[in-house]
Amino acid sequence: MRQHHSRAARRHARLRSRGAPPRRRPSARTTGPAPAAVRSLLAAMLFASAGGGVWAGSLVVASEAVPAAGPAATAQQHPVGLPPVPVLELDSAQAARPLARSAPTGPVASVAATTRPAPDPLVRWAAEIAPLLGVPESALVGYGAADLATQQATPGCRLSWITLAAIGQVGSAGVAPEDGRAAALATAEALCAGDRDTSTADGWVSAVRSVGDGAASVQQVLAVATMYATAVRTGVPLRPAAATAIDFAAAQVGLPYVWGGNGPQRGDAGFDCSGLTTAAYDTAGVDLPRTAHTQYFATARVAQLRPGDLVFYGNPATKIHHVGLYIGNGHMINAPTFGQPVQVEPYRSLGDHFAGAGRPVT
Repeated sequence: MRQHHSRAARRHARLRSRGAPPRRRPSARTTGPAPAAVRSLLAAMLFASAGGGVWAGSLVVASEAVPAAGPAATAQQHPVGLPPVPVLELDSAQAARPLARSAPTGPVASVAATTRPAPDPLVRWAAEIAPLLGVPESALVGYGAADLATQQATPGCRLSWITLAAIGQVGSAGVAPEDGRAAALATAEALCAGDRDTSTADGWVSAVRSVGDGAASVQQVLAVATMYATAVRTGVPLRPAAATAIDFAAAQVGLPYVWGGNGPQRGDAGFDCSGLTTAAYDTAGVDLPRTAHTQYFATARVAQLRPGDLVFYGNPATKIHHVGLYIGNGHMINAPTFGQPVQVEPYRSLGDHFAGAGRPVT
């Protein structure tokens, strides 16, 4: 199990030498309304300055077949393209322990402070979810307790534990998201402040921005939350190496595209496409060749995408010119091309020359 909340563990990478220049991916997108099967709740763009350039992340998702995740349950449709997951429906009046004296004093904390210790249902829920995500059960109990307390104290916020868990993994400058019930409740208080409704796109983005560092942090949380929600939705555990690679890549969001770039650890301001995937998997202890073309032939072809798979563009017979890291729900993290920084975006677009997906051998 990888260490949750350890940014240092995700930043150490032995990076490779510079590769061949990329070919630009076509930027055309489908026009008009997206079909219902591929349209998320959000059709918007996130903008932020990064490395002197302006970048945007489209959050319209592609369709993705997923197996049923157990018995039918009430689904919570997340905004910004996150897959729906079952709503946590334990008894919030029984699921939160009393807080320490240093705990927050808002409405969510007040609900938690007047209830009795966590019963077996919340602990059992955490034990079931932990193997899917690689997140410690103690952290999940905190996120789940905050979710349940928020449902009772500020029901209009509609905050999901998935968002709390992603913020806990990414880290936050606004609210310390370390393991623990008090920290999870403090984060929930901040996210729900100002009567935000996090089930809407604007509400979710505003909430995450309030505890982060702008649009880059929003995309970082989006990437990790997408990975987590996909695992919960499908019931397929995240592969440890894939989760570590995605964690690393998410932490690079906002860095500039640099042709042949291997990242700040090797003295480069940013990454190119294969430099990012090489560094991400190197952090997980998996060696990949340095270029997109050679990575295509070094990975096993897959038809059903899972988080951590590599998605390739070009023609295998002549040249694979681009690669991204799939995170789930039709999205990837990639270093697109000149003038566009590392970002989250749909992995399919009109005229993208998609060549298939490959799974690194771990």
